[in-house]
Amino acid sequence: MTAPDEPAAAPGAPPGPARRHLIAGAGGLVVGTGVGVAAGTATSTGAGTPTGAGTPTGAPPPAGASPTSPGPASAPPAPATPMVGRVPFHGPVQAGIIRPEVPQPNLALLVFDRLPQASASGLWRTVATAARSLVAGTVGGRGITDLTITVGVGRRDALAAYPDLAWDQDLPVFAREELGYNVGGDLAIQVCATGTSVVAEAVARLRAALGDQVLLRWRQDASRGEQDRLGVTRTVIGFPGGIALPRTAADQDRGVWIAPPGGDDPLAGASFMIVRRLRVDLASWVTLSRREQQAAIGRDKASGAPLSARARPAT
Repeated sequence: MTAPDEPAAAPGAPPGPARRHLIAGAGGLVVGTGVGVAAGTATSTGAGTPTGAGTPTGAPPPAGASPTSPGPASAPPAPATPMVGRVPFHGPVQAGIIRPEVPQPNLALLVFDRLPQASASGLWRTVATAARSLVAGTVGGRGITDLTITVGVGRRDALAAYPDLAWDQDLPVFAREELGYNVGGDLAIQVCATGTSVVAEAVARLRAALGDQVLLRWRQDASRGEQDRLGVTRTVIGFPGGIALPRTAADQDRGVWIAPPGGDDPLAGASFMIVRRLRVDLASWVTLSRREQQAAIGRDKASGAPLSARARPAT
């Protein structure tokens, strides 16, 4: 993962938009395509403590981002597949949450502050127009791509539009956490694709379209590790990657969506995005014995099976 851009102090915030203006001004983006409401973000910097990336219970991690903790033995990570083809921008829920089913391997996540001269409705209209054009067009020198662009709305504008939204407190702070400018923001954009050039060009075009409406607060790039001969993806610390995701509609309605897709609720098909960034102290990690590493993670390094359970065959 690359280091975030340097922080910049955001100017004063203008008043938030009216609920109707936020929805209508976004060209249906917030409701019609189930835009996720971006929650607070944080960075975990516990050196020498490799841990899994935090996501809300039952909610899928950002497409393409791989947590450093392996998933349960009963749910090995799905092998990477060739590019699945174009992922429609419009749908009952936003692309990049449960679509495509197998997440693309490359991701860029950008969090912005909305500047005083920009209205929320104008910003969402810009984002919707640019994202729709990129997904439907040719990006990165390719024809059809599996590019997805997922948009999150920060607390300020979300609560202005939805005063009854259950979002009255920040995420708990972890031990040794360094937050700073990594908390908050008004706009989160997650860009995912199989091709790195597709992600890079999409990000550049989105930033050009946003222009002076926003100021970048922080950015994180990520990719999934390479697969071994059995199709298991390994993390930077050498353990099998993966996480259990809610696959059925019932599980997703319980654990992913603020309100189930297709209903009358204005937030039907919307979700929360929670991102915690981790810094892994590889220099210290590699000095540990295999037994010490497995004890820290609680899993067998070869198979990913819990140490308390029968191990799967070693890869």
